Amino acid sequence: MNRGYVKLWRKSKNSTVFAHDGLWKLWCLCLMKANHREAEVTIPGLLEPIKIKPGQFITGRNSLHFEYHQGDLRKKYSRKAAPTAITLYRWLLSLQNMQMLHIKSHNKYSIITIINWSQYQENEQQMNNRRTTDEHKQECNKNEKEETPDIFSLRERYSDQKLIDDVFIALASTRKSNRIADSILLAQLQKWRRYPVEQVESGIKI
Repeated sequence: MNRGYVKLWRKSKNSTVFAHDGLWKLWCLCLMKANHREAEVTIPGLLEPIKIKPGQFITGRNSLHFEYHQGDLRKKYSRKAAPTAITLYRWLLSLQNMQMLHIKSHNKYSIITIINWSQYQENEQQMNNRRTTDEHKQECNKNEKEETPDIFSLRERYSDQKLIDDVFIALASTRKSNRIADSILLAQLQKWRRYPVEQVESGIKI
Protein backbone atom coordinates (compact mmCIF):
# COMPACT_ATOMS: atom_id res chain seq x y z
CA MET A 1 0.00 0.00 0.00
CA ASN A 2 3.04 2.33 -0.04
CA ARG A 3 3.24 2.46 -3.84
CA GLY A 4 1.15 4.33 -6.39
CA TYR A 5 -0.81 7.55 -6.15
CA VAL A 6 -4.32 8.96 -5.75
CA LYS A 7 -6.01 11.84 -7.54
CA LEU A 8 -7.29 15.02 -5.92
CA TRP A 9 -9.67 17.41 -7.64
CA ARG A 10 -8.67 21.06 -7.52
CA LYS A 11 -12.22 22.00 -6.51
CA SER A 12 -11.56 20.23 -3.19
CA LYS A 13 -9.90 23.39 -1.89
CA ASN A 14 -13.33 25.05 -1.89
CA SER A 15 -14.95 22.31 0.18
CA THR A 16 -15.87 22.31 3.87
CA VAL A 17 -13.54 19.33 4.32
CA PHE A 18 -10.53 21.29 3.08
CA ALA A 19 -11.42 24.13 5.48
CA HIS A 20 -11.01 21.76 8.45
CA ASP A 21 -7.36 20.74 8.82
CA GLY A 22 -8.02 17.53 10.73
CA LEU A 23 -10.91 16.41 8.52
CA TRP A 24 -8.88 17.07 5.37
CA LYS A 25 -5.94 15.03 6.66
CA LEU A 26 -8.28 12.17 7.58
CA TRP A 27 -9.91 12.24 4.12
CA CYS A 28 -6.51 12.13 2.41
CA LEU A 29 -5.50 9.23 4.64
CA CYS A 30 -8.64 7.33 3.61
CA LEU A 31 -7.87 7.93 -0.07
CA MET A 32 -4.31 6.66 0.36
CA LYS A 33 -5.42 3.60 2.33
CA ALA A 34 -8.07 2.54 -0.20
CA ASN A 35 -7.20 -0.45 -2.40
CA HIS A 36 -6.81 0.03 -6.15
CA ARG A 37 -7.65 -3.60 -6.88
CA GLU A 38 -9.47 -6.51 -5.29
CA ALA A 39 -7.62 -8.10 -2.39
CA GLU A 40 -8.02 -10.45 0.54
CA VAL A 41 -7.10 -9.23 4.01
CA THR A 42 -6.43 -11.53 6.95
CA ILE A 43 -7.85 -10.42 10.31
CA PRO A 44 -6.41 -11.93 13.52
CA GLY A 45 -9.01 -14.16 15.13
CA LEU A 46 -10.97 -14.78 11.92
CA LEU A 47 -10.62 -18.05 9.99
CA GLU A 48 -11.39 -16.69 6.52
CA PRO A 49 -9.81 -13.61 4.90
CA ILE A 50 -11.97 -10.59 4.11
CA LYS A 51 -12.45 -9.72 0.44
CA ILE A 52 -11.85 -6.05 -0.31
CA LYS A 53 -12.93 -4.30 -3.51
CA PRO A 54 -11.27 -1.29 -5.19
CA GLY A 55 -11.96 1.84 -3.16
CA GLN A 56 -12.26 -0.08 0.12
CA PHE A 57 -9.99 -0.68 3.09
CA ILE A 58 -10.21 -2.30 6.51
CA THR A 59 -9.40 -0.39 9.66
CA GLY A 60 -10.18 -0.04 13.35
CA ARG A 61 -10.26 2.93 15.71
CA ASN A 62 -6.85 2.28 17.22
CA SER A 63 -5.09 1.45 13.94
CA LEU A 64 -6.62 4.51 12.24
CA HIS A 65 -5.52 6.67 15.17
CA PHE A 66 -1.98 5.26 14.94
CA GLU A 67 -1.69 5.91 11.20
CA TYR A 68 -3.28 9.37 11.42
CA HIS A 69 -0.62 10.46 13.90
CA GLN A 70 2.16 8.57 12.07
CA GLY A 71 2.81 6.54 15.20
CA ASP A 72 6.16 5.24 14.02
CA LEU A 73 7.42 8.81 13.47
CA ARG A 74 5.77 10.16 16.61
CA LYS A 75 8.03 7.97 18.73
CA LYS A 76 11.02 9.65 17.15
CA TYR A 77 9.78 13.23 17.29
CA SER A 78 7.64 12.96 20.47
CA ARG A 79 4.50 14.28 18.85
CA LYS A 80 1.37 14.72 20.96
CA ALA A 81 -1.35 12.29 19.85
CA ALA A 82 -4.35 14.58 19.37
CA PRO A 83 -7.10 14.26 18.20
CA THR A 84 -8.14 11.12 20.04
CA ALA A 85 -9.35 7.87 18.45
CA ILE A 86 -12.95 8.75 19.36
CA THR A 87 -12.66 12.16 17.70
CA LEU A 88 -11.27 10.57 14.55
CA TYR A 89 -14.20 8.17 14.41
CA ARG A 90 -16.62 11.09 14.78
CA TRP A 91 -14.88 12.80 11.87
CA LEU A 92 -15.19 9.57 9.91
CA LEU A 93 -18.94 9.64 10.58
CA SER A 94 -19.00 13.25 9.36
CA LEU A 95 -17.43 12.15 6.06
CA GLN A 96 -20.11 9.48 5.82
CA ASN A 97 -22.84 12.08 6.41
CA MET A 98 -21.31 14.13 3.59
CA GLN A 99 -21.71 11.04 1.36
CA MET A 100 -17.97 10.86 0.72
CA LEU A 101 -17.56 7.37 2.17
CA HIS A 102 -19.52 4.52 3.72
CA ILE A 103 -18.73 2.69 6.96
CA LYS A 104 -19.71 -0.94 7.54
CA SER A 105 -18.82 -1.82 11.12
CA HIS A 106 -18.11 -5.30 12.49
CA ASN A 107 -17.02 -6.52 15.92
CA LYS A 108 -13.28 -6.45 15.21
CA TYR A 109 -13.00 -4.13 12.23
CA SER A 110 -14.76 -1.73 9.88
CA ILE A 111 -14.83 -1.70 6.09
CA ILE A 112 -14.56 1.81 4.66
CA THR A 113 -15.80 2.35 1.11
CA ILE A 114 -14.89 5.52 -0.79
CA ILE A 115 -18.03 6.59 -2.66
CA ASN A 116 -17.54 7.13 -6.42
CA TRP A 117 -14.01 5.72 -6.16
CA SER A 118 -14.01 4.30 -9.71
CA GLN A 119 -15.28 7.57 -11.15
CA TYR A 120 -12.52 9.70 -9.64
CA GLN A 121 -9.57 7.34 -9.16
CA GLU A 122 -9.43 5.15 -12.27
CA ASN A 123 -6.16 5.48 -14.13
CA GLU A 124 -6.02 5.90 -17.88
CA GLN A 125 -5.43 2.21 -18.54
CA GLN A 126 -8.42 1.17 -16.42
CA MET A 127 -10.62 3.72 -18.15
CA ASN A 128 -9.52 2.46 -21.56
CA ASN A 129 -10.15 -1.13 -20.53
CA ARG A 130 -13.59 -0.23 -19.24
CA ARG A 131 -14.45 1.64 -22.43
CA THR A 132 -13.27 -1.32 -24.52
CA THR A 133 -15.41 -3.70 -22.46
CA ASP A 134 -18.43 -1.42 -22.76
CA GLU A 135 -17.99 -1.16 -26.51
CA HIS A 136 -17.70 -4.93 -26.81
CA LYS A 137 -20.92 -5.42 -24.84
CA GLN A 138 -22.69 -2.96 -27.07
CA GLU A 139 -21.59 -4.82 -30.19
CA CYS A 140 -22.68 -8.15 -28.76
CA ASN A 141 -26.09 -6.79 -27.79
CA LYS A 142 -26.40 -4.86 -31.08
CA ASN A 143 -27.25 -1.81 -29.05
CA GLU A 144 -27.23 1.27 -31.26
CA LYS A 145 -27.78 3.66 -28.38
CA GLU A 146 -24.88 6.06 -27.92
CA GLU A 147 -22.78 5.39 -24.81
CA THR A 148 -23.46 7.91 -22.04
CA PRO A 149 -20.23 9.85 -21.35
CA ASP A 150 -19.02 10.52 -17.82
CA ILE A 151 -18.09 13.81 -16.19
CA PHE A 152 -14.40 13.45 -17.05
CA SER A 153 -14.92 12.90 -20.78
CA LEU A 154 -17.39 15.79 -21.02
CA ARG A 155 -15.03 18.16 -19.18
CA GLU A 156 -12.18 17.30 -21.54
CA ARG A 157 -13.95 19.25 -24.31
CA TYR A 158 -13.04 22.54 -22.66
CA SER A 159 -9.60 24.11 -22.61
CA ASP A 160 -10.43 26.45 -19.73
CA GLN A 161 -10.98 24.00 -16.87
CA LYS A 162 -11.01 26.79 -14.28
CA LEU A 163 -14.00 28.31 -16.02
CA ILE A 164 -15.91 25.04 -15.65
CA ASP A 165 -14.86 24.76 -11.99
CA ASP A 166 -16.16 28.29 -11.37
CA VAL A 167 -19.55 27.29 -12.75
CA PHE A 168 -19.69 24.19 -10.53
CA ILE A 169 -18.71 26.26 -7.49
CA ALA A 170 -21.43 28.80 -8.31
CA LEU A 171 -24.00 26.01 -8.61
CA ALA A 172 -22.87 24.51 -5.29
CA SER A 173 -23.16 27.91 -3.58
CA THR A 174 -26.93 27.85 -4.21
CA ARG A 175 -27.21 24.87 -1.83
CA LYS A 176 -27.18 25.16 1.93
CA SER A 177 -24.52 22.44 2.14
CA ASN A 178 -22.34 24.07 -0.54
CA ARG A 179 -22.33 20.68 -2.27
CA ILE A 180 -23.99 19.50 -5.45
CA ALA A 181 -24.67 15.97 -6.66
CA ASP A 182 -22.54 14.59 -9.48
CA SER A 183 -25.72 13.69 -11.37
CA ILE A 184 -26.63 17.39 -11.59
CA LEU A 185 -23.15 18.31 -12.83
CA LEU A 186 -23.33 15.53 -15.40
CA ALA A 187 -26.74 16.72 -16.60
CA GLN A 188 -25.39 20.26 -17.02
CA LEU A 189 -22.37 19.06 -19.01
CA GLN A 190 -24.66 16.98 -21.23
CA LYS A 191 -26.75 20.07 -21.99
CA TRP A 192 -23.62 22.02 -22.99
CA ARG A 193 -22.57 19.14 -25.22
CA ARG A 194 -25.24 20.17 -27.73
CA TYR A 195 -23.35 23.37 -28.54
CA PRO A 196 -19.83 24.17 -29.82
CA VAL A 197 -17.17 24.56 -27.14
CA GLU A 198 -16.43 28.18 -28.04
CA GLN A 199 -20.12 29.07 -27.77
CA VAL A 200 -20.45 27.44 -24.34
CA GLU A 201 -17.33 29.13 -22.92
CA SER A 202 -18.38 32.49 -24.34
CA GLY A 203 -21.86 32.13 -22.84
CA ILE A 204 -20.44 31.27 -19.41
CA LYS A 205 -18.16 34.33 -19.42
CA ILE A 206 -21.08 36.58 -20.35
